[in-house]
Amino acid sequence: MIVKLTYSRKAHIVRFRDGDTCIIHVKCSCCKAVTEEVLRINHIDSHEPSGHTKPWAMGIAKVLTERFRGHVGYLIPEKSSRDKYGRLIGDILLGEELLSTLIVKQGLAWYGVGTTQPNTSQS
Repeated sequence: MIVKLTYSRKAHIVRFRDGDTCIIHVKCSCCKAVTEEVLRINHIDSHEPSGHTKPWAMGIAKVLTERFRGHVGYLIPEKSSRDKYGRLIGDILLGEELLSTLIVKQGLAWYGVGTTQPNTSQS
């Protein structure tokens, strides 16, 4: 049996903080309200904007912002899951591909420890 996944919360990419964190505007499918969120992109890691890797992180953020600013996709997952810093954890489906996959393909991030690829299945 083929299960088609549907997502309804649109995410508009505003800018990147580093290679695995971005600012997005999320539009509610019910009331059409727009909220700003900090999204920690799931399953990938990149250089952090502190310490000796700060120049790398700032450069990567600039490249990704130029590449993806204004793109609109669907937020995955739709339910709110947050990390210890209050960032929303998830990914964005852009067309047929996940944002995390596009960033890794560009060589600006890598899959997290113990993860060879993002998990797109729903449990």
